[in-house]
Amino acid sequence: MSYKKFSMIPDFSDSIFSDRFNKIDKLFSRLTGDIPVNSFPIYNIKKKNNKFKLMISLPGWKKDELEINLINEQLNIVGNNLKKENKNNFIYKGIIKNNFNINFSIPQNSKINMAKLKNGILSIDIEQIIPENKKPKKIQINKK
Repeated sequence: MSYKKFSMIPDFSDSIFSDRFNKIDKLFSRLTGDIPVNSFPIYNIKKKNNKFKLMISLPGWKKDELEINLINEQLNIVGNNLKKENKNNFIYKGIIKNNFNINFSIPQNSKINMAKLKNGILSIDIEQIIPENKKPKKIQINKK
């Protein structure tokens, strides 16, 4: 089981350390043949205006094996593989189905519009609702 915490809003303060950790992790993974900590599950995040789309690649997973929770600004996705596969029949096993727990920090005042699992991709639509008093306002310059 791997545990990771990611933010949809990048935190530039520790990007140097996280990048170095990722490089070191990949190096040791190549040397030992293990899977890097940050390689499962893989995901994409799209942003358009105040809407986010989180897409997580989960081949072979069923929706009853996944649990999605939103607590404060933390989106928690847990994959619990209910069925253990017989590994003796595989010549090569590249499709990973390990249990996982992954967290995303989402923006304040966000809501989950939809979550669906289709063709091995878990898609979660997130919308940040910006209150009127927090929206940018254009200030007119008066001629005097």
